Formats: sequence, C-alpha cells, structure tokens
Amino acid sequence: MEIMKLNPNDVANRLKNGEGKICVVGLGRIGLPVACLFANAGVEVVGVDKNLDLLESIKEISSPFDEPGLRQLLENAVRQGKLRVTCDLKEAASECSIIIITVSTLIDSSNKPDYTMLKDACKEISLSLRCRSLVILESTVGPGFTESVVGKILGKPAKMKAGRDFGLVFCPIRASPGQVIADLIYYPRIIGGINDDSSKMAFEILS
Repeated sequence: MEIMKLNPNDVANRLKNGEGKICVVGLGRIGLPVACLFANAGVEVVGVDKNLDLLESIKEISSPFDEPGLRQLLENAVRQGKLRVTCDLKEAASECSIIIITVSTLIDSSNKPDYTMLKDACKEISLSLRCRSLVILESTVGPGFTESVVGKILGKPAKMKAGRDFGLVFCPIRASPGQVIADLIYYPRIIGGINDDSSKMAFEILS
C-alpha cells in the first residue's frame, strides 16, 4: 500500500482492515509500548530490535521491563497475532508502508548526542524503503537533523527525496517512566512534517 497516495481520512480504517503494516524500529521503553498500542488498536505491527534476548521475551509474552499496563497490551497484541517481532530491519521495512523509528539516542564521553545507532538504522531502512511510504522519527534529535541527515540517508540508495518520493515526519515523545502508556495516549504532541501531506498523514495515524 502506497500510504502517501491515500486520503488521510481513510488511512486509519484501511490499516485496521489489514491493508497496511506499521514497522516500529527499536523496542525499548518507548518503542515497545508504541508497537503494542498500535497492535491493540487493530493494526498489524512488525517490531524490530537487535537485542535477541529482548525479542525472545516479547515472543514469550514476558514484558522485558516494568511499565504499568504494558504486559496486558503485549499479551493482547501477541495472542491476537497483531504484533510480530524480528531482528531483520531490512526485511521488515520492505513489507511496511509506515515506519516509526524509536531508536535511542546515546550521549558520548563529551556529553554530546551519539547518533550512531540511529544512522545505522536509517541506512538499513533505506535499502528497502518503499516509494510513497511514511517515516515517522520519534527518537530524540537536534533541530534540522530529521531533514538534513535522516531524510538524506533514507533516500540515498534509491535516489529518492523526502517529501517527493516518501513522507517524513519528526514527532518527539515526552513520556515518564511509570506512566508511558498514559503519556503516549493523552500527552499533547508536536508533529513536524517535511511537507503538509506528511504532517496530515502522521496526524491521522498517530491519532
């Protein structure tokens, strides 16, 4: 499904009807709740992480960390077949029309952001990124990073351009430990798209 060709008003129902999949990259304290919430809303989700022990815990419906409400969401998602996990990001990106990146941003020895993991994830996604797909960046990054770095990495292999060939959005998450689920659902969020179409589509999907 070429998500960016759809009417934003129709996208939620089409996702719930199984016409598209969401790929959540990074299944940490933010990524896993994000994946579970979408799966519990009826959307087919492919979660990706490099931590094999983490993936095994998810498959066994054992929450890898303590977060109120998460275990029930995880159990519902897995038992209903709406959440599948893998370590193969390239393959997951190839089958999903919406990609949500929640990879952690680390801090280096100089207290500066280390974007290595995020850039590596973007490079893998770029190898199989679909035309007319939508990428939503939820990782913590500095101003301009989404467009100048993420957008260019994603589009480079296929010579695609963000805003023309695929949608791109930055939507930071503010969530506190112990209330991540509630914060994801109720806390106001800012959506910054590379163009109006990207912003409108991301708004409908995240809503």
